[in-house]
Amino acid sequence: MNISGTTSSAWEHRIFEAFVNTPSVSAMKLLKYANQQGISILTIDSGNVGQLLSTLQISSDVKTEIQNSINAGKKVIVSQSEVQYYDWKGVGHVVLDPTTGAGAYMISGGLAGGGTSQTTNLQLREKPTYMDKNLNAIMRHTVIRKGLL
Repeated sequence: MNISGTTSSAWEHRIFEAFVNTPSVSAMKLLKYANQQGISILTIDSGNVGQLLSTLQISSDVKTEIQNSINAGKKVIVSQSEVQYYDWKGVGHVVLDPTTGAGAYMISGGLAGGGTSQTTNLQLREKPTYMDKNLNAIMRHTVIRKGLL
């Protein structure tokens, strides 16, 4: 799995949590949460899709997305069943290109990215403390690494 993509997926929920102070989801957070709940995490490819796809306890829309991805030569990492995280219910799944290692980090509803997991009136924090401690350091590292300074 592409480590850069894994980190990016984690930031998808962290950005919501940092700026609007509400629990949020991303593909990686949902896979981790499912695993913590004792739900199996499966890797599906063309060799086992016939055996595993029908056993998934997820929406038919996500099953169709998975089948289409497999038909296109991709692998998919998904939890055996949906999870409930605050007001949000569904799965996170990763679609991987086995040739390049590139991945798409998806959540139920056909979304690539993150979303809030609690119904709330979103309000920006005056001073996002999480961002102060972590994002600034990462931004500095990225700027230096890419030779922009």
